[in-house]
Amino acid sequence: MLEQLKQKVSANRMTYLSVAAVVALGNTLTGWENVSWILWIPPVALSLAAITGVCPFKIIFVKLGFASENENDKFCSK
Repeated sequence: MLEQLKQKVSANRMTYLSVAAVVALGNTLTGWENVSWILWIPPVALSLAAITGVCPFKIIFVKLGFASENENDKFCSK
């Protein structure tokens, strides 16, 4: 099963998913009433990036002028 997952999922998507899980866990352990709604944006956005392969944070940073290692990325063109 792990071999099938390795073949179908990229390292970038697994990174997005693992960061989203750690941030969501931290938000949950802090307490629902203590965490601002804005702290839920990164885990939601990174979970969507893990599912779709399109990271909204990367798009924003490339549009702000930061370099992208993948110049052929159609979602991050300037």
